[in-house]
Formats: sequence, structure tokens, C-alpha cells
Amino acid sequence: MLLFILISDQFKSDIMPFLNTLITVIRRLSPPQLSYHDLVKALLYVNSKINFCYKSPHIIKYCAIMISSHLGRNAMNIYSARSIINTIKQLKAKHDAATITSRDDMIKKFIAFAIEKRLGNYHLQLTPADEPCTLYSSKLGGTPYMPKDFDYPANSGNKPLRLLCQLNFEKLPPMKPFPEKGILQIYLYDDGKLDMADRQTTSEQDNFRVIYFEDILRRESLLKSAEEMPAFDNTFPFTEKLLIAKSPTPTIICSSDYRFDDTVLEFAKAYKMCPKSAKSTYDIPNDADEPLYNTFTYENFTCTGGSGIFTERDPRKDCPQYRDCDLCLFTLADAEKDGRLNFLMPSANMIKKDFSKVLFDTNL
Repeated sequence: MLLFILISDQFKSDIMPFLNTLITVIRRLSPPQLSYHDLVKALLYVNSKINFCYKSPHIIKYCAIMISSHLGRNAMNIYSARSIINTIKQLKAKHDAATITSRDDMIKKFIAFAIEKRLGNYHLQLTPADEPCTLYSSKLGGTPYMPKDFDYPANSGNKPLRLLCQLNFEKLPPMKPFPEKGILQIYLYDDGKLDMADRQTTSEQDNFRVIYFEDILRRESLLKSAEEMPAFDNTFPFTEKLLIAKSPTPTIICSSDYRFDDTVLEFAKAYKMCPKSAKSTYDIPNDADEPLYNTFTYENFTCTGGSGIFTERDPRKDCPQYRDCDLCLFTLADAEKDGRLNFLMPSANMIKKDFSKVLFDTNL
């Protein structure tokens, strides 16, 4: 009797529709003594008809006692009571797994859903710092690592390009599919300034260039000095900054990724947030998907890895020929102008250390 006292009237009212339907099913079964398998069938039937939710372990025991009271006397024993409790627990776990119970639960399940769709990746956040740099440092701007016998990069108009960033993989935390050694550099030409206000999207490496040195020369006497580099009149728009890396962090695509809307819609249908007939995320009622867009809008950080971060829109949405560029080689945020530079490439090419196909995109 103590158990019945512990069950509040509200809990009883919540669970009674489930019990009443189940008891009705039990009474319609022909055998006078209900077998365990018949009970399981009855539970499954009720589970398919009623969206039930248990709020306390006492509720599970309450259900078991109420159900057991409708079994034949010979079937009422400890084993059958425990079996009923276990069955209800299994049904509850199945119900909870297929139901969104809170905002945090939605985000957690969406991450798992996106990873299952292979829309997850690791990224390495890079923080620019005003600290001393060497020719070998991972850095923004400054004097690049460059062997003396290597031609300094220039565009088709013979205008020299400027170092945007340099990544020394020997000094960065390892992260697949990036190499574990060598120095990678990205150069840009922008007439002495970097303006993110005008959107550009191109894979033609003329006014930008990606260079990778797999084997690093240790003797600085074999490298070009600053005096042997082209002279530039103004900054770019920053002075040389050291890039400090954090540990690789798992992440999924951002909310402006061209695949995000379709993934949200598929997720909403799977978790019954919208009708199966929904054609777009606009058909998801009550802005139920808004927490997903707010959570996965990444802002104001620079990184390598991941799938790219876009302030305005993903260029791959309108340009299917770039959709194999699924890996972010480097992305640079400009918090003051709310802009971003993205360099994307096929992850399959990264494994081969082939940097011939790189998509360069600026976002305002």
C-alpha cells in the first residue's frame, strides 16, 4: 500500500490512459491466464497507440502491479512481475530515444544524427597572438618559410602574393586527414589590402596560392631572408601574429552549410517534429528547430579543419562542382567587419597531399 501512497494523483492521471487501454486489450485476450508473451504484445500495442511518458521509477512499479492484478492467479509470481517491469523499462527507453524531451536533448540527438550522416569532423581552433614568430612558426602574415631556390609566388600579372597564413604541422596537434609534417602556406593578392566586403568565389589559383613543403629545411642559411622577399608598402591588414592551437575538437556542419537545412528537415521528420509530408524547414511548426540554428552558428574564430564556416551563404549550394570540397583547409574570421575567408578542399585530396583544387571564398 505504501507504493500507492507515494504515487501522486497527477502521476496516476498521466499513466491511467496507458493502463486503461492495456487492461482493455488484456480483457479481450481469449486465454484465461495471460502469458508473458501476450503481455509483451499488449504492451507493444498500447505503446503504438499512446504517446506515454513515465516520470518516476515508482510509476513503472505502479504499472507492473496494476497490470499484474489482471493476470491469472497462477501467472502472478515474482518472475512475471519483474518481467513486466523490465518490459516497461525497455519500452520507456525506446520511447525516450525517439522523442525530443528538452532543448539540450534535441541538440545532443541532432549531433548524433549529423555524425551518423557523416556530417561531423574535427577542427583545430587557432588563436592569433602578438608573440614573437620565426620562419618556422604557424602564423598569420609576416615573413614566410621559403627555400632560396624556390620562386616567390606571383599572379599572372607578375604581382607578388602576400602570406596570409602559415601552418607548421610538426608543431600543431595531429588531426586527420591533415599531414603530420611539413609546412603549408596560403598566399593572397589584394592590391595591398584585404577587403572582405566584396564577395569572391574561385578555385583558380591566380590571385591566391596554396603551397606545401613536405620536407622542412632546418638550416636557415638555406632559406630566403626578409630582404630577399618582395617589399610591401602597407599591412595586410594585420602585422605578423603567432597562431596558438587548441586541442582538436569534434564538430558538425554549421547552420549556413548547404546541407544543414535538409539535415534539420530529415531530423525533424525522424523525431516527429513535423509531418512526413513537410517539404522544407518552414513546415516545422512553432520554430521548434530554432535552437539548432542558434547553436550551430559558429562565429568569430579562426581554425583549420571542420567543414567551413559561412557568414552569409555556402557557395557550394549554387555551385555543385565544388561540393567535393568538404574539408576546411583554413578559415579566418574578421570580427570587426563580420567577414570571413574560407579555403575548402576535397578531404580525399588532403590524404594525398594534393592542393591543386582549393575553393577560395570570402563572406561578408
